[in-house]
Amino acid sequence: LFDFLGGSPTVGGTWTAPDGSPFDGSFDPAADDGGLYTYTVDAIAPCLDANSALSITLDAPPFAGNDGSVELCPNADPEVLFTELLGGPDAGGAWVQPDGAPHSGTFEPGENANGSYAYIVQGQGGCTGLTDTATVVVTVFPRPVVSFIVEPDSGCLPLEVRFINTTDPQFIGGACVWDLGDGSSDLQACDTLDHVYEEADHYNVVLEITSPQGCTERYVKEGAVLAEPAPTAAFSWTPDPATEEAPTVLLSADDPYASVFRWAIAGDSSAQRQVSHTFPSIFSSSNEVCLHVADRYGCMDSLCQVVEMVVPLVYVPNAFSPNGDGVNDIFFPRISGVVPEDHQLFVFDRWGQQVFYSTDPTEGWTGGKGNAEEPLPQGVYVWRLLERPVGSSDVRDTFGTVTLLK
Repeated sequence: LFDFLGGSPTVGGTWTAPDGSPFDGSFDPAADDGGLYTYTVDAIAPCLDANSALSITLDAPPFAGNDGSVELCPNADPEVLFTELLGGPDAGGAWVQPDGAPHSGTFEPGENANGSYAYIVQGQGGCTGLTDTATVVVTVFPRPVVSFIVEPDSGCLPLEVRFINTTDPQFIGGACVWDLGDGSSDLQACDTLDHVYEEADHYNVVLEITSPQGCTERYVKEGAVLAEPAPTAAFSWTPDPATEEAPTVLLSADDPYASVFRWAIAGDSSAQRQVSHTFPSIFSSSNEVCLHVADRYGCMDSLCQVVEMVVPLVYVPNAFSPNGDGVNDIFFPRISGVVPEDHQLFVFDRWGQQVFYSTDPTEGWTGGKGNAEEPLPQGVYVWRLLERPVGSSDVRDTFGTVTLLK
């Protein structure tokens, strides 16, 4: 310390440390404390002792901290590298990236390269010219590349589908989360997954993979599954019913999903969506028509329905005997294939006077005027019958005679 005293101090004095203890005068920055060191030269009486003080300030050497490391996923937030250094490093240093170029100290996953990032701290004060360096090793794990296949990817309900995870095995080890698009999910299937779709729709399917290093990526397959309704063999026809005036019926399959058709109609067949058939119009009949359908996936359905042929039939007796013996007491025309609401039955006597009228097809003439209890005289009476055949807009007007016997 003697070399740092000003002026021309007398050699041979003694040193005192800041705590008042004797000091040998040789300062070791690594072992001694900073403070006020006193140099004293003893005088010969009557002169006084001479003192001089030397103030020593210790500047800490630069400390860049202890080395650190960090592992990141590609989609992680930017990382401040300073926070990864250990031991309380000095602030204000500079960062250098692996290729030697300056770096901001904030690592951007997906932009910055893997490697060792150096932190360099410059000394201050008495430590000017000294530097210290620490490193942070940054590892960015690869982003999982997620993929899967769907077998089958379309079909009719209920549709059973198998999902096969085709993601590279290096990314398998964490969670495998499926979103199947219909509200169903699975948190464990990292190999295959079977699922049944119960409702018709076009479904988007999502698979999210977490790698063993904790990196997560998801793959959304738009329209991965097309579930269509199973075909139905429903069909309709017109006219309904067929009539003697319109005996040709046009039958149409109703299901838009059906693509294969096979009709069976009174011994005939057809493979069209629409088919026409003419039924015999000689008499009323009930005709079974069957339709078998299939869709593009091979799903099938069948249905048989009865197509009615209505031919008006009117049978009017030519005599009756209203004598109360329970046999042929009522004049009652037998009618079928007509519209009941348009029924009208008139009966006239030989002078043209109306003796009976009814719009009820279930009511006959009992022989009395207006169906009075007392029968009219025996003789020939004229009847008139108005009926409209089913499927026709025209009313048929029929006349005839009936003999009242007593």
